[in-house]
Amino acid sequence: MHIDETDMVSVVPILYNSNGKPFVDFKHETGTIFTVWLSREFFRAFRGLIPEGLEAYHVDGNRANLKPANLELRPRSKAKSKFKLATIPRGGLPPAA
Repeated sequence: MHIDETDMVSVVPILYNSNGKPFVDFKHETGTIFTVWLSREFFRAFRGLIPEGLEAYHVDGNRANLKPANLELRPRSKAKSKFKLATIPRGGLPPAA
C-alpha cells in the first residue's frame, strides 16, 4: 500500500528479483526509491529483530512462502538456498508451479 501527499492510498505490487526474492519499491517525494525486502520485514513483524550479519532464510527454499514458521535466521554467508530457482526478470512474477 502507498499513501501519497494527498493521503490517497494505492496498492504497491510485489516484485521479484532475479533469484525470486520478493520485494516492494516505494518512491519518496524526493524521487528516492526505497526497496523493502519482504522476507526481512515479515520476520521482523512476526518473530522479532534481525541482528546485524543475519539474514531471513526460507526453510523450504520457496522465497514466496512468507509464513513466519518458514523463516529462520542464518548468517548472510550461509543464507543461500540449496534450491535452484529459475531466473526471473526484475519485476516479473515467479513461474507457475
